Amino acid sequence: MSNNEEGDDDKGFWGQLGDVVTQPFKAAWEDVKGTWDAVTDPGKFLSDTWNGLKDYTTTWWDKKAEELGKQWDEGGWNYLTVPLKWISSPEDFVTDFLIDSFIDKESFENGDWGKGLGNTIWNIGSVFIPGVGAAKWLQKINKLNKANKLRKLGDLAGDAAGKARKAREAGDVAGARKAADEAQQHADDAAKKARENPDDADLAEDARTAQDQALAARTDAAKAALRGRGSSVSDDQIDGLVQRAQDNPTDGGISKKQAADALNELSDLAGRPNVRPDAASSLEGKVVNAKTADALDQARAEVHAVQRAADDAAPGTQVDAGPGTEAGRPADLGSEQLDLDGIPDADVAYKAKDGTYHVVEVKNAGSATRKPAFANQVERLRKWADKAPGRKATVEIDTNDRWTQIFSEFKPGRGGKPAKDSRTAAGEMAKNNVDVSIGGKQLSAGELGRMQDAINTRTQNGTMDWSKMTDPDAAREYLGV
Repeated sequence: MSNNEEGDDDKGFWGQLGDVVTQPFKAAWEDVKGTWDAVTDPGKFLSDTWNGLKDYTTTWWDKKAEELGKQWDEGGWNYLTVPLKWISSPEDFVTDFLIDSFIDKESFENGDWGKGLGNTIWNIGSVFIPGVGAAKWLQKINKLNKANKLRKLGDLAGDAAGKARKAREAGDVAGARKAADEAQQHADDAAKKARENPDDADLAEDARTAQDQALAARTDAAKAALRGRGSSVSDDQIDGLVQRAQDNPTDGGISKKQAADALNELSDLAGRPNVRPDAASSLEGKVVNAKTADALDQARAEVHAVQRAADDAAPGTQVDAGPGTEAGRPADLGSEQLDLDGIPDADVAYKAKDGTYHVVEVKNAGSATRKPAFANQVERLRKWADKAPGRKATVEIDTNDRWTQIFSEFKPGRGGKPAKDSRTAAGEMAKNNVDVSIGGKQLSAGELGRMQDAINTRTQNGTMDWSKMTDPDAAREYLGV
């Protein structure tokens, strides 16, 4: 029960009756503020008013067409009654428009009859006040624009979530994912509208509702996909991730949108037959068991790397994740095994369509490379690649987030030792001839070395402007590499 509803229950009869008396004055003040908006920005007010009428009309007729279409499909006497209902539809539209414009249905539905009655008294009575009536009509249509558009999207997201649930129950993996995609698109549209109207609480609430529905749909789609593949990750583990997700996370918490996107990626991963099942289950476990946003982002980065590898993998082979000497096994590529020769933990290993064997070190952000341990791993990657022809070792940084920290000195080790380490991730990759991909954009080892030199020079003479280094392409242009 919401706080609003709890407050309504606590009012009692006399509190509700008091609202009948006071609410018309509050509603009148809201209309005064609405009139001020019309005076200060008439262009926007008229535009919103037109959009409100247009959107309400479109939504109403869409729902009417869907309702009568379902009745028609049922056949029988509906073949006679449906045409008659279409004939009476214009009258129904006018009736519904008047009710939606002037009756405070939301307050009545929430049990707040005092507020609902007070608002309704003002809404109807003010129409007959000279000079107020016309403005009142325009303001009501304007409010419909703000509330109805996102409410429609929230409803559509809920409908799609219902489809996803039914598809999961039927074991329809593709259908569940399609419905989840639909729900998330409605949620994204709702969030965009809410951002465009930051002061509108109704839009914000509807956007939250739409995202809740999208997360529910993604949950059903992921469960369907993982059960279909026989993953060792349980439905309870998936539910655990969903329960940890928050509307507005703090202290490194996971957002509902982040959780929904992660579950969508698991649905995709589960549908890739050229990913080793045990490796996929391991990655799925990392995702659903993540406790913080950073941990989830790193797990998702590894999923993204496996997805890219699966797209590039040679036919008849499989992509492996997490193999290495520390795990006590070589990489299992399906048709053959790949000796990792001293790499203790390889994030991804696969054979490409061109016959090259790849080992990939994965990081979510550039800041994760500022450790001596990263330099050690890069050196191991280089040694592995040099041991036999046809091998390629690379680093993949999943996003542009803090990517320029690859050019910054390593942070001090544990206990502050060494106190200073002048090495950089870019310098180590350049020295070991290990290329990097950052947010999907490639930088060769040679480019990394030249960029590091240019940055060092500019830093020494005081001309370095980090704001121009938004991504690798911008860095190339700025540094002249």
